[in-house]
Amino acid sequence: LRGFLAMYDDDDGSDERPLTLPESSDAARRFLSFRLVDEDYAASIMDIREILTIRSLTEVPRAPREVLGVVSKRGVVLPVIDLATSLGLRAPERRLRASQRVLVVGDGDRVCGLRVDSVSEVIKLQTGQIEEVPASLGQKNAGLLLGLGRTQGTLYILLDVAAVLDA
Repeated sequence: LRGFLAMYDDDDGSDERPLTLPESSDAARRFLSFRLVDEDYAASIMDIREILTIRSLTEVPRAPREVLGVVSKRGVVLPVIDLATSLGLRAPERRLRASQRVLVVGDGDRVCGLRVDSVSEVIKLQTGQIEEVPASLGQKNAGLLLGLGRTQGTLYILLDVAAVLDA
């Protein structure tokens, strides 16, 4: 996917602003929870630049199957990837639904959009609420995860955004 990552320019005068959350003085880590194929996932809020509602995309001929298309955002052409397809959870689905969102993610200047089925809420997880990835998942799949988080009776699959971008 490295060839499809975009350079991101924050200064375009747009009214839309990145997701910002208050700093926390406790040791809990904050994650944005979202749904993929009826499962609860979460990613560190430090990896999320903003959340977008996308109504249409421009398809890119001969793009990898997980690349749904591109959208112009803040003066940059931003690739949008179907996260569920990238993780092997379902076949590529080009149709956009109203509940779906695009998480703009990236490290440094490399950014892309990850389409998720819905965004839920910001959750806080203490170190004791995060479990290691089970060895039975295998090296490839385990490399995309930070662990499993449990809070308020819900199990979240914690996604390693940097690993997904490098995959």
